[in-house]
Amino acid sequence: METASQQKLRKRRIKRAVLKERSKPPVRLGATAPPDIPIEILDAGQGVLHAASEEDVRAVLSRMPDAAWQGISRIQLSLGKAYQEERSTGEPQSITDPIIGRLGSQLFPGVYCGNVLGTYLPSRGLVSVYAFVVDPSKSPLPTAARDVYLKLHALGTFVHEVAHHHDNTARVARGRWLADRKENFENYAERMEHQWTREIVVPYLEATYKPEVNELLSWVEHHGGIRLSLTFLADDPRRTERDGHVRLVFSSADAFQLWVGEFPGCKSVHESRYAFAEQLHYADAYVECLQILESLLKDNPEDTRSLVWKADTLIHLDRSAEAEDIVNAVLGSFPGHEAALELRGKLLEARKQWGELLEHSMRFFACTTVKSKFRKYALMQRAVALCALERDEELQAVISEIVQEHPTRSPYVTRRIFGRAGRALA
Repeated sequence: METASQQKLRKRRIKRAVLKERSKPPVRLGATAPPDIPIEILDAGQGVLHAASEEDVRAVLSRMPDAAWQGISRIQLSLGKAYQEERSTGEPQSITDPIIGRLGSQLFPGVYCGNVLGTYLPSRGLVSVYAFVVDPSKSPLPTAARDVYLKLHALGTFVHEVAHHHDNTARVARGRWLADRKENFENYAERMEHQWTREIVVPYLEATYKPEVNELLSWVEHHGGIRLSLTFLADDPRRTERDGHVRLVFSSADAFQLWVGEFPGCKSVHESRYAFAEQLHYADAYVECLQILESLLKDNPEDTRSLVWKADTLIHLDRSAEAEDIVNAVLGSFPGHEAALELRGKLLEARKQWGELLEHSMRFFACTTVKSKFRKYALMQRAVALCALERDEELQAVISEIVQEHPTRSPYVTRRIFGRAGRALA
């Protein structure tokens, strides 16, 4: 909650922001049409890819509401190299691409982007979209498929920055409260990017680049085992809440990009499809994940890895009875299968069978090796059971064992255990 002094300061900031808005010259609506907005391409050369061309940008602008783009003075397509260096200071994950030497990150093998994808400068009405740097020899995707996917990515960034412009020029009309809190700017831009990508960008690409879109989706279908839509591959940028909190989201776009990164290491189509199912599972795309797994199991019903992953997916789809049948079958053949043992614990926990969970967790732990990631999963299941049974002295000993390598995580781990056990933390 805000204190009285914080509320007073906030009101002053709102007043200053509103006065600043009122002192601005009004945007002359209709003074500029999409064909007349200057578009500058500032950087070119080997490795530089402006995925969204001038023609793409104008076509998308012409499909947007007039109020969204009116007042934009210029659009720049550039590398933004100096800006990236300025903004990437202190970013531990930043890398320098091997072709241009710009700071940023790798989207997937052979494709590099800046840490900042685009900007909007309200004082100048300037929208910037930053180029990709590509090394065609390292990209797993065919060129046409890669380029149309990057168009989707770049045009999503473009409509995000246009949303910032629309927000800036229409903000006071929508309410003074928006003038004070920066998180509202990003919340609005993310929501409009999501909407305009689906309503404008995707239909435009499907109509204008039909062969390229088909090549992308067919490549995914062959190597990933499922026919998806272009919309599915588009990012869902809605992360910033109006209270300023940013949700940690692993989206379908993240799943796709990580899978493309893993693809060169896959030795067969089966392995590639399984890898995609894994990433879709992590993105909560359980229906799509299940479709791939069922296809794999149709080819090889004895594929234990896919069976266990299918059981895990079925649990998330509230099909626990089917999941339990699979788990029992796997453990009948492989009693020490760690992943299947973890799932049996999940099923017992979901049914709040705390005594059975405690006994199971002991057997589960005995089947794990010292370096196995499942060892801590078994300890967590034991801790949840002890917590639910209110055996707190034993619980503390297990928590100490869980966090022995990272003692500072004890409060977080404790909260998680109590939450799973359905107990209020004193």
